[in-house]
Amino acid sequence: MVINIRRRFSLVIYLAIAFVALSVIAYFIHYLIFRDIHHTFIRMTGDVAFLLLEVLLVVVIIERVLARREMQPKLEKLDMVVGALDWSARLLTVYFESLKRLTTCARAFLRCQSVWQ
Repeated sequence: MVINIRRRFSLVIYLAIAFVALSVIAYFIHYLIFRDIHHTFIRMTGDVAFLLLEVLLVVVIIERVLARREMQPKLEKLDMVVGALDWSARLLTVYFESLKRLTTCARAFLRCQSVWQ
């Protein structure tokens, strides 16, 4: 399991390095085309500022979707437990009503016998 986490972690690091390298190459090509370093840095600053907002929105949306997916099986299990408790309450009600009727019949039967031996 530790090896899998390290492998996954290294994959994420390699992807991050690759994306940063691609970004540097894209900005370098932008500089080569327009030959204006000032405009390139202004655009890069705007991109980084907007990137922070994009990451915030994506993280919030993904977190809510994952939380909802995580909550769904728990709600289904809770619904099953509530259903089982509902049925057990109904069965207990029927049992105690039958027990009351049986007790009433037994008392009536015992009272009817006049002689005890």
